[in-house]
Amino acid sequence: MALQNSDQPDASQEVLRVALSQAAKLVSIKQILDLAAGSDRGRLFSERALRDFINGETKSISKANYDLLAAAWLHTPLGRALRNLAAEAVPAFDQLMGKLADGDINRPAGVAVAGSYFMYHGSYLLPGHFVVRVVTVTAEDDHILTVTDRIRDDKTLDVRDRTASGVMIFVDGQPQILLFGDENKRGLSLVIGSETDVQSGALDRVFGAFIVMRARGGAAHRHCLLIREADGNPEAMLAEAGIFPEQEIKAPERTKHRRAFDLLKRLTVNEPFPDPISTYG
Repeated sequence: MALQNSDQPDASQEVLRVALSQAAKLVSIKQILDLAAGSDRGRLFSERALRDFINGETKSISKANYDLLAAAWLHTPLGRALRNLAAEAVPAFDQLMGKLADGDINRPAGVAVAGSYFMYHGSYLLPGHFVVRVVTVTAEDDHILTVTDRIRDDKTLDVRDRTASGVMIFVDGQPQILLFGDENKRGLSLVIGSETDVQSGALDRVFGAFIVMRARGGAAHRHCLLIREADGNPEAMLAEAGIFPEQEIKAPERTKHRRAFDLLKRLTVNEPFPDPISTYG
């Protein structure tokens, strides 16, 4: 199939040309076309035509061909990873994706991290309310730790299970969790551990900060505490999760959770570097 003139903006054509030039340093022209079109090679032009485009002998390609090639080599993680293996400098976005995808070997040696945790923090939506979440960490291999954050919310949404997913890495031995969810928080949220407690070879407790964007806009920061639930069943734990006013947290059947919130308060009071704005004015 021959190349066609295209009304695709020149800037986009040049971005694609550079990307394909990077890819061509590592894979063949045929492989570039195969990744873009899969088994339907008839939808793309010939190897010679693609080589002419990469070399700049052809200035533009049709929108249909552009869309297929850009989808594979500009927008997919696989395409970006392949072409950046041959690049002199990996773009910052792909450095971040690679960091999250590869995990981090700074995880404390010999410490079991996978498992189920209750996560405690003050509500960022309702005054005087406190939140119990269920965080499940799964070891996908030696390094990659995936995370699921779940909550039953009958206060701001409904009683259905609301879920966010993400990944855990370690920085200087402290865990960080990046999550994506669309529930009563939006987009990306981040848990940054600042103090950890390891007992019997397992990560038992993490104290840190939880940073989110509220559903209606605006960022929120809350101190948080994760406590490992030994042999915890996430489904059974979810029945205990939710958003509760203070009097419900103090109910006898929630003694375990009340003790966790008491500990969170003590840890927060003893924070070595409080926000100066708390004493401003």
